[in-house]
Amino acid sequence: MWHFYKSHRKALFQLVRSLPLSSTTQDQLLITALNFILTQEHRRSLFVPDTLDLSFASEVWQRLIRVKRKKRTKLARRPLEACIFAAVADELKAGDLAVEGSERFADYRAQLLPWATCEPQVAEYCQELSLPSDAHAFVTQLRERLTEVAAQVDTAFPTNKSVEITAKGEPVLKRIKGKAVPASRIALQEALRHNTEKTLFLFLLVFPMSYFYTYLGSGSDPPPEDASSQVKMAYKLKTVLGKAIYRARKYTVEPVIGIIKEVLGFRQFSLRGGQAETFEWCLVCLAFNLKRFHTLS
Repeated sequence: MWHFYKSHRKALFQLVRSLPLSSTTQDQLLITALNFILTQEHRRSLFVPDTLDLSFASEVWQRLIRVKRKKRTKLARRPLEACIFAAVADELKAGDLAVEGSERFADYRAQLLPWATCEPQVAEYCQELSLPSDAHAFVTQLRERLTEVAAQVDTAFPTNKSVEITAKGEPVLKRIKGKAVPASRIALQEALRHNTEKTLFLFLLVFPMSYFYTYLGSGSDPPPEDASSQVKMAYKLKTVLGKAIYRARKYTVEPVIGIIKEVLGFRQFSLRGGQAETFEWCLVCLAFNLKRFHTLS
């Protein structure tokens, strides 16, 4: 992780220092953690005291950050920084963090209607939804509805096949068993496969083979079986199909390679040997997929 994070570390610290971030909720844990790592920016130690509440982070992050050092629990500084910066990005998207003066990441509370504007409309709104407009009556009705729903759940629970309660009182969702495939669907699949094979055979039998040579071939005889890989590839790239596949690289493979080299900064292997390089490349691909998943989500 550090290999990919270190090239962006300085820019991330400069960014969060320049942005006036504030929480839009009463939860200030992330702001506290962010201020903490800002004070540790120039610290060289790999570990810092365990003084933060990391409940805003997932269990996977917490297991990665909290480590045992000489029988004491400490925080690994590098994963801690990456975790906090990722959390800042997520909460900015969710609206739990705001940037003062920003339009896209503004505090949504400042855009809400004031109570003086909403209060005259409460009675009409509650009437449309069949809700009591009085606070005490609203709480009473809500409590009655929740009690009714809870009773229905308790009554239906013994016969359900999806959820069970463990001895510790934790609900566990069971794996849903797949339904049996109907015989009519299997028969339809077999009929489609049989008819497809028959149609393809007739097509190959009747259609002139010169079409395939024109479309798939390069106009010259294919190389012999014992030809080198370079000769076979040169022939393949001369065909229409080979050219189409090669053109597809510019929007399939090449963008990924470019991002790995320019954005992730991976230009050469640090390990030697086929097995070690394969393992390192798998880590690079994993980092790219995680970055892509975070961007798309």
